[in-house]
Amino acid sequence: MAVAFFLVGIGLCRLLPEFDGPARMVLAVTIAGIAGYLAFLMTIDVPMYLNRWRAKVADGSKLLRPLDGLRDVSTRWVVTHDLAEWKDEIAWMSLYFSVAVWSSLALCVVYRLLTQL
Repeated sequence: MAVAFFLVGIGLCRLLPEFDGPARMVLAVTIAGIAGYLAFLMTIDVPMYLNRWRAKVADGSKLLRPLDGLRDVSTRWVVTHDLAEWKDEIAWMSLYFSVAVWSSLALCVVYRLLTQL
């Protein structure tokens, strides 16, 4: 996912000089958003999951094969309201379920206003 966003960001940077006015502003905001997302991935999200993986390997925990992992994720339903269980996930979930959703809605508005740009 990070590689895809990085490539999109490079493509948008190359397109930036071709546009003026509101379209250029939308491109600039998008590039800044991609840069922020990549910084978040590199500093918070990827290290968190890498540390979890390393801890499981160090504990000698048995890592699941892909099909076993799919079975596990489709059958494990534990509901918890304990904030301690979610503390590591709050950052990305908050960004995903707010910024990403509003960004996708903004794409619809931009598409609707495309004739005016």
